[in-house]
Amino acid sequence: MAGTNGYAMWRPGEKALYFGPCVARQEEEGRRLFDGFLSAHGGQDIFWDLLPGNSVAVRLASAAGFECRRRLTRMTLKGRGSASPLGNNDQYVYAIAGFEYG
Repeated sequence: MAGTNGYAMWRPGEKALYFGPCVARQEEEGRRLFDGFLSAHGGQDIFWDLLPGNSVAVRLASAAGFECRRRLTRMTLKGRGSASPLGNNDQYVYAIAGFEYG
């Protein structure tokens, strides 16, 4: 699924569908992408890993009935030499691709 200011993907898993990654520049777009996914896959078991720094994603998940089942530690590596570390903005990330992708 794609929009003008974001995108969302999903994949089948062994135990449930996995929602993510989902990245959006505005709250309305993140909500629209999630709602579209949920309306197409409602009634199925779904896993959704999100960043607790995105309070909108946390509210969406809670309102949709998701429950926290695990907490993961996000690791980073300082840039080497003259390279700067990769910048990020957790407010744009509504769902990660999976913790196995870093």
